[in-house]
Amino acid sequence: MFYATKIDSAQARTPSHYQEHSSGYRQQILIDRNTGSPHMTLSLGHLDEGGRIDSVLHSFEVSLYVFRGTLAVTTLGTTTLLPADHCIVLPLGTTYSMKSVEGAVEFLQMASPAELTDGRRHDTYFSDETLAESTPIVPDMRDPRNRNAVRFDADSMDLRRLAGGSDVNAPSVSPSMATALLAYSGIGVKMLVDQQLGAHLHTMFVVDYQPTAIAHPHDHPFEEAYVFVEGEVHALVEGNLMVLHAGDVLWAGVGADHGFENRSSGLVRWIEVQAPQPPARHSYRFTRMGAPRVEDRSGRLMTPSTPAHEETTANLEKRDDRTSSIRLLSHRPTSKGCCVHSPQRCATRLDELGGRRVPHRVAAPTKIEIGTAFSQYRASQDSTSSPRSNLRYVKHNWRLEHDG
Repeated sequence: MFYATKIDSAQARTPSHYQEHSSGYRQQILIDRNTGSPHMTLSLGHLDEGGRIDSVLHSFEVSLYVFRGTLAVTTLGTTTLLPADHCIVLPLGTTYSMKSVEGAVEFLQMASPAELTDGRRHDTYFSDETLAESTPIVPDMRDPRNRNAVRFDADSMDLRRLAGGSDVNAPSVSPSMATALLAYSGIGVKMLVDQQLGAHLHTMFVVDYQPTAIAHPHDHPFEEAYVFVEGEVHALVEGNLMVLHAGDVLWAGVGADHGFENRSSGLVRWIEVQAPQPPARHSYRFTRMGAPRVEDRSGRLMTPSTPAHEETTANLEKRDDRTSSIRLLSHRPTSKGCCVHSPQRCATRLDELGGRRVPHRVAAPTKIEIGTAFSQYRASQDSTSSPRSNLRYVKHNWRLEHDG
């Protein structure tokens, strides 16, 4: 199962339980239980100039990554200033408050496990206390007393720069195996949040793909989400080929096979989160041998998740939906984006959404392009030996169009 959406500040709203405990705060939910994730709530937060959030604590773990502006976070008697590209971890059960400093702030917020949405239980509590503030400090990455804040430095991803010596007074994290850049196959990974920073339920890191970099399809026993901040990348997710750009967000559930390739001449960068934290062993599972291979539209060889099948209308209607192996997409339109479910649910949902069943041949991979507006999102499935069917997003309803 996977889910794709797009950052859109117009969708940000003040959560109901924050309305009496904040000022100038809005939140756009990107990933949560409603999109299929039990392990993470990923959101984009906005604090207007002079905005604040009163003292609060959660029964989930939180990390914040500042995109623009400066955020002041007070917790455990210390007020920490977080300019752009700074990140902080707020452990489960830790009371904190925050406010914007000298202008509006935009930040990525990761919570693990996912926030409760059933209305029966609560996991966010406002303490109605005034936290003691200290003289605001910008975290020093070299200071061993800094236990929960980190700064992302784009230069730390430049292998050519890392090949030379560094200035001992440079405001970067002290070098160690825990803070080193991981580089392989044209890919660079820089860890931001993990157990070294006090997180136990999730991780957060930055990923760079140089031109021609590729990670072949694989899956994990944990969830991952990707917030794309630079460049264009091709992703193969459960047999569906997607073209992703800055501002797009992708979530891959447990067992959802996915791979990425930078076919452009420029850099690709995203912020990635994982929940739960990966196990010590067996965190990757690759499809290597025995899988059928097909060519996508560019001529590159890629491995689909399932072979193609051909069905008739009668067979679709007669086949038990619980055991169907038909590789069809099921879409649940929401105000946030489109949820792509398991193929077993599609045959029944097409009629529910106003579509109609037609003879269909599935050929992987499917190409999905997320454009500048998510309302223009469309998924097409093509076959050289059968008529083409298109699923188009029209006024929050999916319609199956048969180009026979």
